[in-house]
Amino acid sequence: MLIAETAIYVAIACSEHRKIEDRHICFSSLTHTVTLSGHIREVAYMHPARTIEKIIRDAFSSIPEVRGVRIEQDGDETLVRIAANDPPREVRYQVYDKQKNLIETFPEMTFDFSLISQE
Repeated sequence: MLIAETAIYVAIACSEHRKIEDRHICFSSLTHTVTLSGHIREVAYMHPARTIEKIIRDAFSSIPEVRGVRIEQDGDETLVRIAANDPPREVRYQVYDKQKNLIETFPEMTFDFSLISQE
């Protein structure tokens, strides 16, 4: 029963039925029917599991020398300020690799990266 219920929820979540707010789903394995009720919106909002800010912060969190990441929006640009403890060349290259990866992962975004050295 749980497998059938999960399959129905997934099928509804991936279809036009995801536009229904306050939905109630009733199904019966005896009559093989599914009933949906609720208010229908014009647009189905998709909420990502992680925000872009979280993805950016996570990308740099694997570098121990990085003390923090500040992210701001300036029009269409995403400003990313990376603070690190007096990073040697190897650490700077790690940061640059992460920046390059983000640019390739999100080609529709315009990034402005700054590596700020803190002593």
